[in-house]
Amino acid sequence: MKIIAYTMQYEGPKVSSALMLRNYEDRDFACCRQIYNAYFAGMRKALGLMPVECCGFYLLPVRDRIK
Repeated sequence: MKIIAYTMQYEGPKVSSALMLRNYEDRDFACCRQIYNAYFAGMRKALGLMPVECCGFYLLPVRDRIK
């Protein structure tokens, strides 16, 4: 399996916002998986990308080894 990951970093001036931001935590996984699959499952299916639910529970046992 080949996994490609990207990161983003804002390097502009400080921005004032009412948003409350925090780092991703393990407890966020289920919610993020649900949101990702809800928005991208149709596109992945149309493109023939398998598995359609790319953040499925089959990754839970190996996610600590994914770098």
